[in-house]
Amino acid sequence: VSVLFPAIKSMYGNNSKIFYLTAKSSTKTIAFNTVKIMHEQGLRLRTAIITAKDKICFMEETRCEPEYCPYAKGYYDKLNIPLRDTIKNACLYDRVFIENLAKTHELCPFELSLDLAYMSDIVICDYNYYFDPRVALQREDVFNNDKDILLVDEAHNLEDRARNMYSPEIIKEEFYEVYKLMKAQKGLSKELYNINKKFLDIKKSTDKTEILKNPPEDLINALRKFTVKAEKYFHDNKNEKVPDELTDIYFKSTFFIKISEIADDNFCYYADRSNNETRVKLFLIDPSGILKEIEKKARSSIFFSATLTPLKYFRYMLGGDEDDYIMKISSPFRRENLNLLISADISMKYSLRDSNIERVCEYINALVAGKKGNYLVFFPSYHFMNKVYKTYESLYDTSCITVQKQGIKEEDQRDLISRFENERNVVVFTVIGGVFSEGIDLPLDKLIGAVIIGTGIPQICFERDIIKAFFNDKMNSGYDFAYKYPGFNKVLQSAGRVIRTEEDKGTVLLIDSRFCQYTYLNLFPDHWKHYKIISSAEEIKNNLL
Repeated sequence: VSVLFPAIKSMYGNNSKIFYLTAKSSTKTIAFNTVKIMHEQGLRLRTAIITAKDKICFMEETRCEPEYCPYAKGYYDKLNIPLRDTIKNACLYDRVFIENLAKTHELCPFELSLDLAYMSDIVICDYNYYFDPRVALQREDVFNNDKDILLVDEAHNLEDRARNMYSPEIIKEEFYEVYKLMKAQKGLSKELYNINKKFLDIKKSTDKTEILKNPPEDLINALRKFTVKAEKYFHDNKNEKVPDELTDIYFKSTFFIKISEIADDNFCYYADRSNNETRVKLFLIDPSGILKEIEKKARSSIFFSATLTPLKYFRYMLGGDEDDYIMKISSPFRRENLNLLISADISMKYSLRDSNIERVCEYINALVAGKKGNYLVFFPSYHFMNKVYKTYESLYDTSCITVQKQGIKEEDQRDLISRFENERNVVVFTVIGGVFSEGIDLPLDKLIGAVIIGTGIPQICFERDIIKAFFNDKMNSGYDFAYKYPGFNKVLQSAGRVIRTEEDKGTVLLIDSRFCQYTYLNLFPDHWKHYKIISSAEEIKNNLL
């Protein structure tokens, strides 16, 4: 409400539109409920939530074809009356409202949400509906306006999301499969064969994974020729079924070409020959310039999160300038309500973590058995989590422990949240940066503690090392930008699950001796400065609230 209310006040007389942009479904609901509270006090602003097409689609397969989907068939013929009546008689359009309206009038719920968004004063949606060119460019009339007010929630997520949005890749084997499929179409198959040849040229001239010294212009030109032939084929066969594989690589090609036309020194091309595939990726290393260009078209952009540490780093990465206003607000909660413990004797460096598994189990058990209640235990990866659990169950009682599965479904996530709300001896093993790291509220005794294992740094990989080298050259801060800052913000997010209200009290146990280093202690927020260093399970038991 502290961001929405002043933004709503500023709309008066300016014909503005608010886009409340989020990374998680749960934060969309929180934003919508905040508007609903103001609605109950007399606010009358049309507010729409956009839900991802795959999640809101009524059909078994998400195929937007009139022949397959009755909700797509004659959509615009059926739309006008229900849309007009809705705009006239209702203001709040959440997922349930949109689904009910769509079922009543046999309309596509996703397209209906977009049309309601067009008519709304506040649009609550994922980042990609404003920042991703594959989505935003399709409806410029909706998502490109100089009166837009952008409210970017959980803004620490936008950096990597923007990288993904603007980093297309193409895979040789996909094109070759379509070449075999379309061999009878001489003009089309010729261009697909030519693309395969350009891939082979790159494959011969590169090692397993490496940055290309120059843009692959021959490959890009081959893609251009292919898209021209593909468009002619689509036109000539518009009344016939076109292979999905052809459509898929056509869109991948056009997107790759589109991004190649705006690529500058903040991008690089690299070839990857791992996993029996040859791929070429156009990788956005520094998203700040792209974000700046989008944001400057809006009336204003407000980024907020409890974990923008350090602030100047995020101001730069999210497209800000040095004179853009930044504000850091102290935690509203009493410092002593958070019992922050740091283990000084266990290293979670990758090379050492396996040798410390038993000690990790001992520390986890000291906390969750020392005071019965609900806990989240965050691990650096699913692989390491499963290793620890295997050892834990051989040493301690696991009757209260649930191990979160990779790729957990929304309904299973809701079931676990429900257990936290209704039970008082629930311990969930999960991963840092996952679905339980942010966007969930478990106040009071619904969650009384969290264990965070490791510093949260992303897994060392080729792309992270590209970022590291780039910012070493640019700012002499490569490791911080690529690994330390993104990792520490995940730690802050996970720890933030514990204290949610002024009455909350709880314990956060950080297991990694690196947290005791000055470079990490210097990142600690003010309400963490009272931390206690522990070196045994007995000390954990003696320091419980």
